[in-house]
Amino acid sequence: MANGEAPVIRPSSETGTKIGAWISRFVPGIVVAITVALASKYLESVTPVPALMTALIIGLLLSGVIGGGDATAGLDFSGKHLLALGVALLGARLTLDDVTALGWKTAAVVVFSMAATLVTSWLAARILGLSRNTAILAGAGTAICGASAIIATSAALPKKESGDVDTALVIIAVVVISAASMLLYPLIATHLGLSQIEAGVVLGGSIHNVPQAVGAGYSLSEVAGNSATLTKLFRVALLGPLVIGVALLFGGANKGAGTKIGLPWFIIVFTALLLLGSFVKIPGNITSALNHLSSWLLLIAIAAIGLRTPIAAARTAGPRILVLVVINSIVLVTILMVAALLHIF
Repeated sequence: MANGEAPVIRPSSETGTKIGAWISRFVPGIVVAITVALASKYLESVTPVPALMTALIIGLLLSGVIGGGDATAGLDFSGKHLLALGVALLGARLTLDDVTALGWKTAAVVVFSMAATLVTSWLAARILGLSRNTAILAGAGTAICGASAIIATSAALPKKESGDVDTALVIIAVVVISAASMLLYPLIATHLGLSQIEAGVVLGGSIHNVPQAVGAGYSLSEVAGNSATLTKLFRVALLGPLVIGVALLFGGANKGAGTKIGLPWFIIVFTALLLLGSFVKIPGNITSALNHLSSWLLLIAIAAIGLRTPIAAARTAGPRILVLVVINSIVLVTILMVAALLHIF
């Protein structure tokens, strides 16, 4: 250095350039997805339609207008990475107590009905000419916990050209059937003369989305509501094992979504949070914050999936997917109703 001057260290602009490039590439699509999610959340507060359903519908309607171009990368990012993070945080909602709260007979019947639904979905999808992925998604959505199960399972499956289309259409079908079940199933349970506990198990074990299952139970009585809630939480707790199985059996081609054995990282986090909450007292405000964050991430991801789904695809495969979900739902509730009439639980 001349005159003994210290060298001037100039901060590299490389990091700033990378951040700027990331923002310009991904933020437009993410902002679009967030805007649709916010709109759907508002509409949920003034209409009886769930926000997930509204976000999908808005996304489908706008897909031809803003579903491509500058928004493409951000929408794909939201539909993949924000989706996976939202599913991972679902583990904070559960503990092992939710798994063991039911008696073994009730748990066995619920597991059997879920397994029968998954098999039915596989076979019925082949008859209807639907893809393997659609069969798995529809089976998971009806057997486990509706939209959340569909989202989690889709993240573990290999990505195909029609992947987001299948996911969006199955979610729409499951949400519609779940809403109808909330109104119809309590009437059937009452007509059959089921006890309040039996009715709660049937409702919690057969209605797809958590709010509808719990709401249907409490529409009968507090006893039925408590029974429905426990049964539904038991089904939700089986989401992790199901997605692990799907990832190991079918997820090998989904590079980057899992570990070397095909196990998605978000299921590892899901399981870790479930176990942590089971053995460690987590402050309620932290659990609540994680639950809210998970809900918003899933809503944003669903909005993105809707925006990336060509509306023409809904007209082509939609009716067959709806038939598949109806068949699955009938099998699921019939098994539970018969078990209740035989007083197995």
